[in-house]
Amino acid sequence: MNKKINSILLMALVLIGSVITPQSVSALTVSGSPDNPSLTINKYEQEQGSENGEGNGSEINDVEGDPLPGVTFEINQTHTFDSETNTWTEITDGTGADYTRVTDENGQVVLNNLPLGRYTFQEIDGPEDVVLNTEVFSVDVPLTQNDGNTLNYDVNVYPKNEIIRGAVELTKTGEDGQALSGAVFELFKASETGEDVSSGTYTTSAAGLIQIDGLAYGDYYFVETEAPEGHAIDNTPVEFSIVEPGTISADGETTGVVVDTERVNYEMPEIDKKIVDPETGDLIDNLNINRDKAYSYQIDSNLPGDIGEYAEYEISDSLDDRLSLVGGSVEVLIDGNPAGDAVSVTEGETIITTVNDFSALAGAETLTVTFDATINSDAELNPEETGIPNTATLDFDNDRGENPEDPPTTPPVIVTPADGGVTVIKVDEDDNSILLEGAVFDLNDAEGNPIAVPENSVVRVNGEVVTSLQGLTTDEQGRFEVTGLNLGDYQLEEVEAPTYVNENGETNSYRLLTSPIDITITEASADDYNVTVENSKSGWELPQTGGMGTTWFTIIGFLMMVAAGVYMMRKRKVDSEL
Repeated sequence: MNKKINSILLMALVLIGSVITPQSVSALTVSGSPDNPSLTINKYEQEQGSENGEGNGSEINDVEGDPLPGVTFEINQTHTFDSETNTWTEITDGTGADYTRVTDENGQVVLNNLPLGRYTFQEIDGPEDVVLNTEVFSVDVPLTQNDGNTLNYDVNVYPKNEIIRGAVELTKTGEDGQALSGAVFELFKASETGEDVSSGTYTTSAAGLIQIDGLAYGDYYFVETEAPEGHAIDNTPVEFSIVEPGTISADGETTGVVVDTERVNYEMPEIDKKIVDPETGDLIDNLNINRDKAYSYQIDSNLPGDIGEYAEYEISDSLDDRLSLVGGSVEVLIDGNPAGDAVSVTEGETIITTVNDFSALAGAETLTVTFDATINSDAELNPEETGIPNTATLDFDNDRGENPEDPPTTPPVIVTPADGGVTVIKVDEDDNSILLEGAVFDLNDAEGNPIAVPENSVVRVNGEVVTSLQGLTTDEQGRFEVTGLNLGDYQLEEVEAPTYVNENGETNSYRLLTSPIDITITEASADDYNVTVENSKSGWELPQTGGMGTTWFTIIGFLMMVAAGVYMMRKRKVDSEL
């Protein structure tokens, strides 16, 4: 009996030993609760290239990035698992568990009490500022860990979402399409709640480019703060949005989507002022001209290509107080044609030309203003002056940030009052060393008409201001000097001859000139231009009051009357005989 029992025990031990394997000897570890199988999907927004660490279904505590709420997942059961029989069965009849879940503020979707089995999950929607990861992942619940000894009933997965980082390229050109370097722009990121944030300033390269990458998802705009030389600022925002990833490398290579923007700069308006040469019509910078003789100024403004969009365009010209505008002489032309109502003019000491209708100037190239002026009769130059300067100024506003506090002003053009003088010297014809005092002259115009001399003019006789050039008398030096005369031709007419005393002590008159002397006034000064007038002695004695001279004139006159009476009596007698 005992022998039989021992045989049975031995056989049992053999059977038990055949069942136990080395794997079953090792201890089995369970993670999580088999009574509450769960799947947690963890979403973080991460920069491209960041690492999550090894994903093995366990919870990770040092994930880079910020939790990403708002990602929608579809989770579908594809297989069932029977833990009793260790059997995986594919679901083909659509009876598997299906879920649609959105990550919470912690960036998680947590599914508890899951039926054991295999699941797929996929992102189907998410925030706009990250790249949607549409890859389909699969995971088992429970999940056998990599060590082969652990069954994880609390599975954590970490599908990666990259933050959208985009790139932009701004191209800066002139209106002719030429690339413009040196334009400075400030980049702003738009904010829906609060103040827009500056991302710094950038300057266009020699190729007219600004290239920026690494921009987060969102709306942006460039604002020009400094224009290239010779061009006007356009501070209209250049708006763009980063919605897709893209890069630009240092050597200009691009990947993904690069947003292209552009901005055209128009040239600054220019202004130029000249004097119209009265003789040739040429445009000149300097003119010598007589006072009170009209001459013309011409102002030309090169219009910018975007003149039709301007808010202000005004040319002003303030005349020196030694100059006067010829009333009604202002003319405004657009490309050579009358400007009409598109431009208004205010005349006065300052001539103001204002554009009223910018649409009428769209496409035009030149705005021209001309007007006539004169140098006042009393205009004199200061010792340090070479002439009377005049400038024009252009005030403008392109309505896009270009409104200079120091508007462009033309270099001065110069008008100089052209005047000259003459010294008249009266001498004896036989002996020029004898200077004759008391000769009286009228200085007339070229036609022999008296010259009107305005009050306060610069015309002077012997240094004294005069209002007439009639009755100019030689002094004891036999001369008089006239200065401040306009250039041109004149007539010098002697109206009273000087006298002399003969060897008998008697006063006689020099012969009076029978015709005027033609003279030409140039810019030579009175010291340099002398007109010497010779007079010959008449030989006649001037009658003395109460002397024989009067008696002789009386006798001669009486004899002539007697002779005339005799002649008339004889003539009547002859007529009666006939």
